Amino acid sequence: MLTNNIFQVAAAHSEWLAHRRTAIASNVANANTPGYQVRDVAGFSLDLAAAEASIGMSATHPLHQLVAVNVASALEGAEGVSREGHHSGNNVNLDDEMLKAGQIAGQSALNAGVVRAFHRLLLASTRA
Repeated sequence: MLTNNIFQVAAAHSEWLAHRRTAIASNVANANTPGYQVRDVAGFSLDLAAAEASIGMSATHPLHQLVAVNVASALEGAEGVSREGHHSGNNVNLDDEMLKAGQIAGQSALNAGVVRAFHRLLLASTRA
């Protein structure tokens, strides 16, 4: 059933966001640790590609477009990781980490909104 897969993708995305949030919190906590290097998790596009394969998405109309996932960019690792170093060998940039934390908050809110909308749609279809 497609709705189960949508909820599974949303749950996987929430879990990925939690792991990324943990990595960013670790970066901020170690901002003054000598020699600490910034850590981040690989992009969600690899998980999304696996989910698309399990859902079996297909174009049912000639005007539908299938979006190709750019796996190469996800394999490159963390995007936007600060490479600048400090005298202590630490490369944590707190501004970048706070920007990432804000992006995660926005993505979490969007994810929750999508789940809520599909949940309401599912409830409305069963009531009819």
